Amino acid sequence: MATEAVPVQEPGAGPGRRAWLVVLGGSTLLGLVSLVFPFGRDHGIYAWIARLVLDGRVMYRDIMMGMAPLTALVHALAMVLFGDSMLSIRLVDLAWTAATAALVCRFAWQAFGRRWLAVGAGIGFATLYYLFDFWNTAQVDGFLNLPIVGAFVLALPALQRPGAGNRWRWFGAGVLLGTAVFFKYPIGLLVPVLGGLALLTSLRSGRGRTGALWLLVGFGALAAVVLGALAVAGALPAFLEPLTRRAFGYATHDYLGEGALGRFARMFTTWLSRPGQGIGGLLGVVGLLVSVVAFRQRRFLGQGCSRLALVLLWLWLAVALVTVYLQGRMFYYHYLPVLPPLALLTALGAAALLRPIWSGPEPAGRRAVLTAGVVLLLLCCTAFPGRFGDLAGIVIGSRSLADYRADPMHSTPDFSLGEQVELARHLRATTGPRDRVFVWGVDPLVNLLARRGSVTRFIYNHHLVSDWTWPGLRRRFINELASDPPEVFVIVHDDATPWVTGHDRDSYESLFYFDELLEFVAHNYEVGNRVGRFDVLRRTDSEDRLPVVHASPERLRRDLRQVLQLVARFDQDSFRSVFWPWSLDSLDRDIVGPELAERFVSYRAMSFQVWFGERSIANYLPALSIWIRDDDRPFGSTMPFTFQNDGDPFAVADFVFKPLYTTADGAVLLYLADRETPGDLEPEAIDGF
Repeated sequence: MATEAVPVQEPGAGPGRRAWLVVLGGSTLLGLVSLVFPFGRDHGIYAWIARLVLDGRVMYRDIMMGMAPLTALVHALAMVLFGDSMLSIRLVDLAWTAATAALVCRFAWQAFGRRWLAVGAGIGFATLYYLFDFWNTAQVDGFLNLPIVGAFVLALPALQRPGAGNRWRWFGAGVLLGTAVFFKYPIGLLVPVLGGLALLTSLRSGRGRTGALWLLVGFGALAAVVLGALAVAGALPAFLEPLTRRAFGYATHDYLGEGALGRFARMFTTWLSRPGQGIGGLLGVVGLLVSVVAFRQRRFLGQGCSRLALVLLWLWLAVALVTVYLQGRMFYYHYLPVLPPLALLTALGAAALLRPIWSGPEPAGRRAVLTAGVVLLLLCCTAFPGRFGDLAGIVIGSRSLADYRADPMHSTPDFSLGEQVELARHLRATTGPRDRVFVWGVDPLVNLLARRGSVTRFIYNHHLVSDWTWPGLRRRFINELASDPPEVFVIVHDDATPWVTGHDRDSYESLFYFDELLEFVAHNYEVGNRVGRFDVLRRTDSEDRLPVVHASPERLRRDLRQVLQLVARFDQDSFRSVFWPWSLDSLDRDIVGPELAERFVSYRAMSFQVWFGERSIANYLPALSIWIRDDDRPFGSTMPFTFQNDGDPFAVADFVFKPLYTTADGAVLLYLADRETPGDLEPEAIDGF
């Protein structure tokens, strides 16, 4: 295996300009469908990190991150080049994927020396990649393919022709593998694998034994640059902390209890569960069998082939599958590192299956047409026809891009882009540009869409609610939050991700397992609107402050005193409670006696007790409800109610509100609140009124 017994390509040679154009053009054409893709959850997280970095924050030091740094920097590059939009990262990903496809083409040329096979491998990679949907493209696992393929393009000629002249190839391969590792750490398994292969080939040839050393030097140089930059920025301790405390526990967290063999089986069933991937998988299996035969016979389709290239290809595929297995989640984008070796095997399999066409007597042009027809027929069995149809509809204006992105097909049980857009619109309409918003969940995309800043380095809550969290983290979070509370605190429902956190509680339910945060929220915020899955809480400095209305404080206090005098004369058996605008300390004790005062409950206290599940609202009904007029309409802000009305009887859900009394100038109104069938909403008399 030391020196190839078959002709190998010159290191500087390539498949030709026409081949490059076909691969780049074909990849770009296939990738057009991705330009209309919306963000998934991960894109929103990385995009918000990128925006914070561009605004001057330092990763890890100022932003809590458990992931490697380079994907956020790719998003930052996209924002610098194309602005803050969902299109930006798709444009960068389009160019990134085309470059990766070109390198796959180059590797296939080096390995097999056939131009048409190299072109097929490059186009095959792009095809396999764009069969992934909006959630699984422009992901970290896809970005790392570019430096990996680049490293293998540098390494293959050095393996085929060991010698001292290859030191810069090995150094460059090490730098590129280091780059891949700082996209995602598990892919670092390629370093010892490629280094071991380099050492083996050099020992067998007796020449150029420093290849593995130069590979490690290149890898170390890249690592030193990244770690040095973090140290200079004061972010190195914060970078290392989650590596030692979170990364390994997260990767090995077996939430299904399925065992090693069960996880192995799920790795393949997950791949096959996605429509359109069966064709690529089948061709890949055929290509793998073909590669084994070619290795044994030292020939492929009647010509010599590089056995070293085949060994490298097998090791590449094996390491990619191992990284999928080790991560355990089987998120579909975890399979993206498999695509380059799979594309190469797919090209081998397709070449073997199409051999009858290409070995026939027909002219070359007809054979090319037949091949193109077979390829198009296969593509029609995938998602491409539907995606190009969606793209065409948006281009011609039959469907808006906003409607396409808000389509339920772009949602999951724990994620809805449409609801995040709706919440962002609400926040932009009800807060100022300088107001800060904290989202207790995994949706910092809301901050980006609303263009509202956050206040703590914890931009999402997985580090704080998961089984793999570590002591002291929650205290740091509470200290940061308490030192500068945001104006708006958003709490997310129905976002449980047990495959990440290790439990099935959503963010709202997780509050009840975080006593310090629950106390902080209850003390500093009042429940406001509900937008989709999001509860919007607003900061309140004091429960004794008057509502923000047009009436003067003197007028409000005079009218409230008048209404309280009436309430004191009611038959107390007619109601259980009185919903009161302020805290109980603000009651006029000379008007409200001790017995009646026990029935008063502030809007804020009642809404929190109901919201936190401590009491049912039925415990308060029937009730008297004191309302304040704002803009000529009474305003109510008790959960689950946030609305205004014109002062007439009305019903919300199962609750009925009936006006009982209005002060002469209309500043304060008194309602009877109860839960019943609306029926006739005419005001009813209360004994003693």
